[in-house]
Amino acid sequence: VRKVHPQVWIALGSLSIIGICAVPVFSKDERPGHDLFSSEKPEVIREIQDAKRQEYRKLIQEQRELRKKLEEA
Repeated sequence: VRKVHPQVWIALGSLSIIGICAVPVFSKDERPGHDLFSSEKPEVIREIQDAKRQEYRKLIQEQRELRKKLEEA
């Protein structure tokens, strides 16, 4: 067996560490927003925010209609 240059060992070690750190990123079998390195919002939070946004829009629309009725009267 020939001796391997120390720079080759350093390169192999570095690539091994980078590969091990990349495993959680590329082995995603979880929902968006629930894994360790996710920058996305979890689905549950997104659904709650959408529901609140729709409720707010409905409330604003009702207030506009009420103002129109008051102005007409």
